[in-house]
Amino acid sequence: MSFFNNLKKNLNTAANYTVQKTGEVTEAAKIRLDIRTQNVRLSKCFENIGRTYYKNMKENGEAVSEELDAYILEADGIKAEIAVLRGELAKAQGCVICPACGAQISNKSIYCPLCGVKLEEESQPEEESEAVKETAEEAPASTETEE
Repeated sequence: MSFFNNLKKNLNTAANYTVQKTGEVTEAAKIRLDIRTQNVRLSKCFENIGRTYYKNMKENGEAVSEELDAYILEADGIKAEIAVLRGELAKAQGCVICPACGAQISNKSIYCPLCGVKLEEESQPEEESEAVKETAEEAPASTETEE
């Protein structure tokens, strides 16, 4: 009977893992879509900046205008939103964003492989810490005392 109990437990564990990974993949896809949407908004904003600059130069001989300033502020806001979304995507994928070059790299890296800057040490994410604790609690006592 213990065989069936172990089988049931293993199937439940596998199913829970599959559900968790599916959720992670779905979340990452949603964030990527949000980033694409923001990039489209940013492109349109840049087009408006160029159009306004051209219009102002042609009509007034000056580039500066309140309309142009508003578009620049909007572009800065969109860029900030994209940065936040990239951070969320990196976190969802178990990565971090290099503070120096903006590259998405493994959260286990000590140095950025692209620019070489030393990354700040961060504590393990709570989800990983709890998963490690649960695994340790489920492990049979005989494996903990070996070595």
